[in-house]
Amino acid sequence: MKTVEESVVIAMDGSDKELFPFLSYILQDLWDFSADGKRIATGGMDQTARVWDASSGKNLLTLSGHTASVLALAFSPDGSRLVTGGHDATARIWDIADGATAGKELLTLTGHDGWVDSVSFSADGKRISAGSFQDGTMRVYILNAEDRAMLARSRLTRAFTLEECEKYLHEMSCP
Repeated sequence: MKTVEESVVIAMDGSDKELFPFLSYILQDLWDFSADGKRIATGGMDQTARVWDASSGKNLLTLSGHTASVLALAFSPDGSRLVTGGHDATARIWDIADGATAGKELLTLTGHDGWVDSVSFSADGKRISAGSFQDGTMRVYILNAEDRAMLARSRLTRAFTLEECEKYLHEMSCP
């Protein structure tokens, strides 16, 4: 069996049989199982997150986009998306469902003044929370554009500017 000194984490079953090694880029305790238990997501110092087949250990996806270490990650409740948080002060949402768009970055969430070291999906998958111990904040992001627009309209007494739609609603045109 390999040791921590060799920078390898070994997944084990109950009989101490090695299932497969994870490479050394994984930060300690930075992994998550999908709800169905079929996939494991890991993140690391190489600025990527990876999705693995939990049975075979095969690397299914490598998600590149962060400009610094990946510090946090979580599967969506339905397993179709992954959210990652990074030392680059961003949270990113990835499409990890099977199909042509698997591995595509869907959205970059900004606003933190420090690294993002905690992320999670709401139980219904419609919101993401991202926290930063460094800047002392936790932000909740509404994923559905119509829900974001409805919330914004409830707080504005005028029409959105194009700049506001791009910045706050993540839309290139105003609804």
